[in-house]
Amino acid sequence: MPVELWDRASEVARRQGINRVEVALGLHYGVLKARVAAGRELASSAVARPARFVELSGAQVLAMHGDLCTPVFWRKKQEQLRSGLEDDVVPYLESRRFPHVHG
Repeated sequence: MPVELWDRASEVARRQGINRVEVALGLHYGVLKARVAAGRELASSAVARPARFVELSGAQVLAMHGDLCTPVFWRKKQEQLRSGLEDDVVPYLESRRFPHVHG
């Protein structure tokens, strides 16, 4: 789901409650809860600092890339590699990437 929609769902969840929004929109409860909490932390801090480390829960990873945990996925990958096919690696859109912080 696009970041803008997650942000809007998080705003509504702050007012209406996480469970109510999660059920109505069919979202993952843990991911929505984390986004709501992150939004509260940003709103309460005077200056938002850039992220230097991101920790994801297993539930968040599964919500985004659950297919990576299935035997079917990996068997298909093995078959593709044996036949000489390799996946193109496409990076996230620039708007979805973390900022580069050097120093």
